[in-house]
Amino acid sequence: MVSEIIVEDGKVTGVEIDKGFSVDKGIMSPGVERIKSPIVICAVPLWDLFKVVRESSLPYWYVAWVKRLCENFCQVWTLWAGLKEPLWEPADRNFTMPALNRTAPTHGAFFGSHVSVMDPSVAPKGEYLFIALLQADDLSFPALRKPQNAENRRRIMKVFENWEADITDLWPKFKKALWVVRHANALCISEMPGYTSGAHVPDVQPPGVEGLYS
Repeated sequence: MVSEIIVEDGKVTGVEIDKGFSVDKGIMSPGVERIKSPIVICAVPLWDLFKVVRESSLPYWYVAWVKRLCENFCQVWTLWAGLKEPLWEPADRNFTMPALNRTAPTHGAFFGSHVSVMDPSVAPKGEYLFIALLQADDLSFPALRKPQNAENRRRIMKVFENWEADITDLWPKFKKALWVVRHANALCISEMPGYTSGAHVPDVQPPGVEGLYS
């Protein structure tokens, strides 16, 4: 795994790979291997850029811009549930909800239901598959990029609790769900006026570093 992209005098010279510490005949080795290369393509997400590139290698304004840009993420929350009977008729009708009493999504929610076409080991034939999608952002929902934070973990659990309570209010049959799969993910950077737009996004080649592409 690449631990750092090496930049010297404004040029990429290669990468360092962290192989972990090792001990051979009583001698400890840091396990770092350097591979030389005049060009490196950095494929990590923008919010992880500074995990592999030292901030001091880039212009201050660019570092500050990227950090500010990565403060708000578009989130996608999903609920999948198996049911013996559809929540509504006809079973394949879909609903879009602009707001929910407890959850209060910032961008709305979508609900769908149909006879399951999933693998029988997941949703046996005859079950109805209920799907709920919720789009939100870091400004009003817990930061999904930091699940190790105790406060965020508790807030994530609370979102699902509130969401399922809202769904049950709308369709009481949801209480009879045979199984429920919950998932939440930070999908991409949310657009922030003044920081990003169709014509104003970080370039594939960060300024001030020759040979680095991201």
